[in-house]
Amino acid sequence: MGSGARRLLTTTRPATALSAEDTDHTATRTTPDAGIPVRPKPARIRQSSQPMSPQEQDFHDRLARQRQNMRASRCPTCGNEPVEARARWQQRQDLAITWLCPDPQHPSAVVERHHCAQCQPHQHIQAIACPLCGDGPIVAGALADATPDEHTIPAPVRQWLEQHGWSQDPEHAMVCPDHQPVPS
Repeated sequence: MGSGARRLLTTTRPATALSAEDTDHTATRTTPDAGIPVRPKPARIRQSSQPMSPQEQDFHDRLARQRQNMRASRCPTCGNEPVEARARWQQRQDLAITWLCPDPQHPSAVVERHHCAQCQPHQHIQAIACPLCGDGPIVAGALADATPDEHTIPAPVRQWLEQHGWSQDPEHAMVCPDHQPVPS
């Protein structure tokens, strides 16, 4: 062993005097500069009647969002809830798509639905996409059948789009709220 290693092995720190009060049930540590024992702060247990601190509120909100995201992977239409993380992620992507279906109680209106890959309609659909970003709802059922071509949007669907911030662009048909036409 070199002399540096021997020196490291034989070097000791000066001991600090601790009273019996300092060494009771709580572990202590010393500050590096003065060798003064420091006790950790005891944990504060909040009573349910006390208001939460900002840190506790942030932590509580983060946990609530995580629980909500986990619940968001359950299909509201059929109740399918995948077990694997990748399948849950894919299902959340599928559930982010808005499906516009004819309202059975009001034939001139549409209802929003969200489907997973297992229960989504596979026939009689028409995708409406913003020409600038590709996002948009999918029209299903009799509303999709009522259009003569893919560029014609049924009146109830056009009304829904306008209520949700879509607008008519002279060059591109309907554009989403994120891509509003520039006023001339």
